[in-house]
Amino acid sequence: MRYLTTIILLLGLFFPQSRLFGQDLPDEMWFSPDGERLVLGGRATSGFYDEADIPLIELTFTQNDYWTLLSNNYDTGTDLMASVSIDGEVYDSVGVRFKGATSYFLNFGQKKSFNISLDYMIDNQNHRGYETLNLNSHFEDPSYLREVFFNSIGRNYTPGLKGNFALLSINGQDWGVYANIQQLNGEYLKEWFLSNDGTRWRALRPNFGFGGGPGGPGNIFGTGVSTLNYNGPDSTDYNNDYTLKRTEKADPWSDLIRATDKLNNLPLNQLADSLPKYLDVDKALWFIAHEMVFTDEDSYVQKGGMDYYVYWEAETGRIVPLEYDGNSCMKISTVSFSPFFNENDPRFPLMNRLFAVPQLRQRYLAHLRTILEEYYVVNATQAKVDAYANLLDSLVQADPYPIYSYGEFTTEVNRIKNFLNDRHSFLSNYSELNVSGLDILDVNYATNGQSKVPPNAGEGVQVSARFNGNAGLYKAFLYYGSGWVGAFQKVEMLDDGNHNDGVAGDGIY
Repeated sequence: MRYLTTIILLLGLFFPQSRLFGQDLPDEMWFSPDGERLVLGGRATSGFYDEADIPLIELTFTQNDYWTLLSNNYDTGTDLMASVSIDGEVYDSVGVRFKGATSYFLNFGQKKSFNISLDYMIDNQNHRGYETLNLNSHFEDPSYLREVFFNSIGRNYTPGLKGNFALLSINGQDWGVYANIQQLNGEYLKEWFLSNDGTRWRALRPNFGFGGGPGGPGNIFGTGVSTLNYNGPDSTDYNNDYTLKRTEKADPWSDLIRATDKLNNLPLNQLADSLPKYLDVDKALWFIAHEMVFTDEDSYVQKGGMDYYVYWEAETGRIVPLEYDGNSCMKISTVSFSPFFNENDPRFPLMNRLFAVPQLRQRYLAHLRTILEEYYVVNATQAKVDAYANLLDSLVQADPYPIYSYGEFTTEVNRIKNFLNDRHSFLSNYSELNVSGLDILDVNYATNGQSKVPPNAGEGVQVSARFNGNAGLYKAFLYYGSGWVGAFQKVEMLDDGNHNDGVAGDGIY
């Protein structure tokens, strides 16, 4: 475990007997093989979103003018009733509508994106546990694969959507290949969080359009108002900038107001210790790191206030930014995108405020290194792109309603592979990332002097860690918590020879 920082953060030590708490863990939270770490993410998709499978989705409308009806319904988001067969399993009375913004308005062909609600008329109707399907048309992505790739890599270290590719037919006519992307809804939240009892917003204005809105065209996407900015104490200054999707609270806006107030207005020297009570800072840093590494142009870090979600977690009382979309990333024009992009712009407080705190800046850098060293290994990511491209090749050639030609597809696949090589090289040589650091060689715990013996309630635990020397090490802290989720408490670890840490200065804390 490597952290190239001047402040070492020890996270995630888990006592095995804690499994007896009786809490059912979400699917994406699991125990390491040795039982000593609680891990979030990193599992391959399976079932309906198995990346090796290409489900066949067949829509049937009874109306001969269904396309006109779908078009007329777009502005209101009204569903049109249909039936659907998914790999031969038939579901009646489902709701279908066009989805997307630019992929609808600027896409002048017939390969539109679709939202399919299986539970439109029949409560709890679902396919393999999923009630809502999203079929995305690959608009602005001639490679067809960006969104699936972006989410697949990110799910190793930050909550992300499942996805694969699907074939669509409408009233017996082939409609070609689509990206089949999981809906960010209650089903998704229960896979990553202890429940879906919290409040969910999309960082998108309820009446989003292309006219510029308040503040003119520069403010079209919500930059500066729906980028976790503090807009004041009045909830009406938030419900115009975030779309409330679901809540169980009478006053959900107070939670968002409180968190944005703390994020934007706490003194910088209090952020590291106080902000985690209101914002899941570590998930926020992973969220930003993922977007920065793969240069997502259509979310928080660049556009701002668009195509990301905010979740207030009921169990912790904290807000969490969540990734959404992913078809506008990994472009050659952004290969030299700074990992500290927009850090000097106060309209982007997740960068402007968090990066200004040395401890949090170093944690963010550690997350970037982890992605580059463990998940963004050039040979592996290029092989992943090749695997997707091979899966798609014949389907793209046969697509009856392509937005892009087969030649554009093959060219764009090669561009992505060039991006992956050049972006990795750029980040690896970035001055703040390309530094030598310390290795955490061993972490151990003992109860009543017995190593690796879990404590009973009320018993003290001694935790020790060994580093490969003291070069660059300022302080070491143990971060600990009492439950599955929530803010950590911290205690300083010492290497003074007086706390069962061996000889002073020997690298054992």
